[in-house]
Order: sequence, then C-alpha cells, then structure tokens
Amino acid sequence: MTLHQAAFPLKASLGQPQFCALSAILQSIEPAFDGHAFLVAALDDLESLTLMERVRRASAAMPLARVHCEATTLCWHC
Repeated sequence: MTLHQAAFPLKASLGQPQFCALSAILQSIEPAFDGHAFLVAALDDLESLTLMERVRRASAAMPLARVHCEATTLCWHC
C-alpha cells in the first residue's frame, strides 16, 4: 500500500479542507514532519472520531513523531 492509498481514507473522513488545515498546523509546529504520513499513522478509526478527538490524537502522537523525525532526517534544530 502506498502512502497515497493510506491517506485517502483520512482525506475522505476529514474532507480535503480540514485534512490540509490539520496537516498545515502540524507542519507549522514542526516543519520537518511529513504531514500526510504523520496524520495517517497518528489517526485511526476515523469514522467514529470527532474532529477534536482527531486533533487530540495527533497532538498526543507528536512526541513520537519528533523522535522519528530526528532519527530519519537528522533534524538537529528540533
């Protein structure tokens, strides 16, 4: 499964504008994040979650994503 295929259900659940907005918010906090990959990994069971729950889950996953960012990109400014 490609990243695009994995991201499609998330985009469909949130809608393109909300998906892009949430991705942009997370990337503004940490520019090295791959917003699509991060959101796909951080959020599951999308159909049953409210937008605020999705944001809460994404926020809770950020420390792990930062570790991944540092390990894979050697991003020393984080």
